[in-house]
Amino acid sequence: MTDCPAIPDEGLNELSRGIESLKLLSVLKLNFSRNSKITDFGIQSLAEGIKHLNCLTTFELTLEKCSNIGDQGLCDLFSQLRNCKRLNTILLNMKNNSIISDKSLLSLGFLFKEIGEELVDVSLIFASCSKLTDIGLQNLFEDSKYLQKIK
Repeated sequence: MTDCPAIPDEGLNELSRGIESLKLLSVLKLNFSRNSKITDFGIQSLAEGIKHLNCLTTFELTLEKCSNIGDQGLCDLFSQLRNCKRLNTILLNMKNNSIISDKSLLSLGFLFKEIGEELVDVSLIFASCSKLTDIGLQNLFEDSKYLQKIK
């Protein structure tokens, strides 16, 4: 799903209900760039559907310039992704988000640790995220000893 700058939280709630029934889905790619209508609530709704995807191997999410998504939505999403034990590839683009902080990175680090050796390929774009610090990045990869490819 790409190029969806006008989908509101309610749309993600509906998407979540649809995703929930796709238990054999292995690849999920979502691009909501430049969408100011999505908030933490929408991401939390999406997370509720994703937690049922036991066969998910690849997860790509682009939230570039989404100005209303913060730590709470992302932390809930990363927490639910821990249920996807086959997850081996993550691409996350949060470029130009001034709300997220090291709290999101800490939660993402817990996801990396929980998935363990299955997760081998991670691509992260956090450019121009003004609240992220070096300490957050350090904590992100602290226990990620199985990662083979980081971009």
